[in-house]
Amino acid sequence: MKICIRFLFAIICLLSVQLHAQIDGTWYSNLSTQGIHIPLVFHFEATENNQWTGKLDSPEQKSFGIPIDKVSFKNDSLQLQIKALGISYEGKLIEGQIQGVFKQGALAAKLDLDRTKKQVEEKKLNRPQEPQPPFPYHEEEVQFLNKKDSIWLAGTLTYPKNKTNFPIVVMISGSGAQDRNSEILGHKPFLVAADYFTRNGIGVLRYDDRGTAASEGDFSSATSKDFMEDVYAAVEFLKNDERFTSNTIGLYGHSEGGMIAPLLADSYKNTVDFLVLLAPPTIPISELMLKQQELVSLSSGIGSDEIALNAQINKAAYQIINQHEIDQIESLAENLNTYFKSVTAEYPEIGGSMGLTNEQYIKTMVSAYTNPWMVYFLKYKPENYLKNLELPILAIFAEKDMQVSAKENADKMKSIILKKNKKNEVITFSKKNHLFQTSETGDVSEYAEIEETISEEVLQKVKNWVLSLN
Repeated sequence: MKICIRFLFAIICLLSVQLHAQIDGTWYSNLSTQGIHIPLVFHFEATENNQWTGKLDSPEQKSFGIPIDKVSFKNDSLQLQIKALGISYEGKLIEGQIQGVFKQGALAAKLDLDRTKKQVEEKKLNRPQEPQPPFPYHEEEVQFLNKKDSIWLAGTLTYPKNKTNFPIVVMISGSGAQDRNSEILGHKPFLVAADYFTRNGIGVLRYDDRGTAASEGDFSSATSKDFMEDVYAAVEFLKNDERFTSNTIGLYGHSEGGMIAPLLADSYKNTVDFLVLLAPPTIPISELMLKQQELVSLSSGIGSDEIALNAQINKAAYQIINQHEIDQIESLAENLNTYFKSVTAEYPEIGGSMGLTNEQYIKTMVSAYTNPWMVYFLKYKPENYLKNLELPILAIFAEKDMQVSAKENADKMKSIILKKNKKNEVITFSKKNHLFQTSETGDVSEYAEIEETISEEVLQKVKNWVLSLN
């Protein structure tokens, strides 16, 4: 039978268009994790040779057009990767909906993509503390080089007018890829804090994390130690500026940033003059993570039996991680794979409780716990670095904090630093959450709803303490 070549070509073209049309365009989703609901919007576009490009919007975080590094769609399976943010996604097209799993660092959550826009409702967020120009101080866009990793980091330097001998702080963000404002859910805590401090006579350098916004580098492959080198580059940049040769320089770190600051001060002796630590992890990180999981689970209404089971599973995984060196990722993956197979054998329903098959559960857990950042993080013991420091330290905790619990961490901090320097202070603010917003419950679901970005009471304490050192 003779087939018309032109007709066959037309059929092939039609099939190609239909395949492209399956995901071409805009998809909506709602990421739910730890009580927070974050609308996400994905845009996919077909290119030549059946390749794809994509972009991601996070409307509530005012982030639009984030490039997706990898978009693969084959046999109804979608794979995405955003390296700078440590994000990956795997899903399957089923009856017009993409059903899959979203991962970012240790976070793994079921995420379905739909073409129906009603899933995403953008809220108008009121942020009364966000400063507006003109500003009564100097503001400069700067770049500085991390010589160790050969990457340029971009940031903003603010400092008082008509004043020379003022202290300067370098701001260090918490976990996750963040811009220089440490923006989260419409809040810009580093911008608000930098404005407050600079108006009150303290210079501030804040910068985009590596691989984020205007900074170079690969965030997804970096550990806390790598981030420390970025902070060191920021400090050296200030020290090499002839305008600031007589200024004292300190570090202002939040959460993981409050862990990185002592690491730098211990690793590079006499590099900085003081530390301001907000919600700094102080107990061993493996213990902190278990406590965090317990508090967040309780606030989410998860039953005590399930909390106990999750703690048992994770504690055993942490022990396996602590038996391996940071460079033994391959053998760690093998041992974790064996371990999580035993978990699914003993608890066959565990994958389903997370909306995953057991195979997906095993893969997700092994992937999360072999991430270089996670391995370094879980093996970290803050006391090993804090105990060596003689410089002034202000450590601030929040009573309602569910991520770095105040009691355990503040008590440990007091036992380590209070006798080291008479200027050292450890304070716990009442009715404050992990972001140091005034909060009733401390639940992470409140972060976006609270209009306050960071308590002025906390900012005032930091300001007064830093200025008292001069």
